[in-house]
Amino acid sequence: MKGVVCTLLVLFVSSCELHEQEALVSRESDEQVFTLSNVEEMFVAIINDDYFKLKLLLDEQEDLVNTPNGQGQLLIVEAIRAENRFLAHLLVLRGANISLRDNSNLSAIDLVSRLDDHLKEEWESILDGQDFEQEYLNELSLTLASETSQRSEENSIKRLDLYLVLGADVNARKGRNTLLMIVASKGLENMVRYLCERDDLNINEKVGRYTALGLVKALTRRNPELKKISDILLEYGAR
Repeated sequence: MKGVVCTLLVLFVSSCELHEQEALVSRESDEQVFTLSNVEEMFVAIINDDYFKLKLLLDEQEDLVNTPNGQGQLLIVEAIRAENRFLAHLLVLRGANISLRDNSNLSAIDLVSRLDDHLKEEWESILDGQDFEQEYLNELSLTLASETSQRSEENSIKRLDLYLVLGADVNARKGRNTLLMIVASKGLENMVRYLCERDDLNINEKVGRYTALGLVKALTRRNPELKKISDILLEYGAR
């Protein structure tokens, strides 16, 4: 009888240990899926050219910056393949290993070394973690403002926000036009509001004869629709 009891006790203990092992494996599996999910989200952010989404994900789990996805791809390598300077720069600042090789046995350094000379120098500075020059960011901002239409305004605001976060001057000017003057003269209401909300904007900066408000009032004679822009500027203290 004692032998039967001992046998049952051993079987019970073994069953408990097996259950604990299964639970542990299950938890580890769940954790692995969670980790891979976060890495994949970072790759999606690169595909979508979403700087702020990638930044948010890295803020939450920066230690994943060198973790390959399920296909063995690396974030920094894919950012370079996408020719996305800003995302690559962000990844480098967050600790991306530029010597690490992906599933195709290529590293960030390898890809940059294959570029034409006129691109190689710029990309090498990105891999070194050097900041973008303000003049370069200003030019991008002014060009973006000049090319924005009312249809593309929402996307342009997101892009402009990125340039300003990286160091562009909100009061940048090109010739006789400031950034604010360009978007105001085009009747881009949302971009005007976006700029006016910024504390560092000099809303009354004068270039030549005009401030932004003075320019818009002069243009309103030919385009009455711009009266709405004048009202917005006045709302934010323009004179």
